[in-house]
Amino acid sequence: MIEAYFDDLEERIEFLNQLNQGGRKDEALMLCCCYIEAIGSRKYYHSDRKGKNFAKILEKASENTLFSMIHPAKLLGVLKCIKLFKKDLVKIEPLIEKYGKTLQSQEEVLSNLQPVMSPAQITWCGDNFFKGTIAAITYDLVRSELVHDISIGEVTFSETIVNGKLVPDLNFDLLFPALVNIFLYIKNESMNKNKWYWEL
Repeated sequence: MIEAYFDDLEERIEFLNQLNQGGRKDEALMLCCCYIEAIGSRKYYHSDRKGKNFAKILEKASENTLFSMIHPAKLLGVLKCIKLFKKDLVKIEPLIEKYGKTLQSQEEVLSNLQPVMSPAQITWCGDNFFKGTIAAITYDLVRSELVHDISIGEVTFSETIVNGKLVPDLNFDLLFPALVNIFLYIKNESMNKNKWYWEL
């Protein structure tokens, strides 16, 4: 049963490539994002936070560190909307703004912010820091827009830098290899231990 499940899923994933090559780019990208979300939600079934599950599986199994990196402006925008942080924004904002338009690792940003944060704020970050990542931007601007509005324009970064280069567009060419790697991760995990990946 496990092997048959993965054979079927592999065919579905390969079909996305056919869709994309056939000119159905929006449909291919939408399904790609939905498959990533579905796998993440099944893997982390104890959580009903679909955006978090999407980000978590990308970070764990996509083999692309880009998705886990913090976009400073995105993170700052998130924190400004959280009541818990409002009184301390005067201390927090300059520490985030110093990164400018360069992506940062979560570890770097957390290490920088912890000295000015309360224990409650640190706890919040432990559960919600993904909201400032490229994965979260992908979920909000690609997955959600495609699901609700059917099509989207190009999601590009005209100034944001990672490793000295512009952040790549959030498109099929970026997301499809991530999905393939996620598929291989859960397949290997399940086949090696003869259990469903959500049981591990």
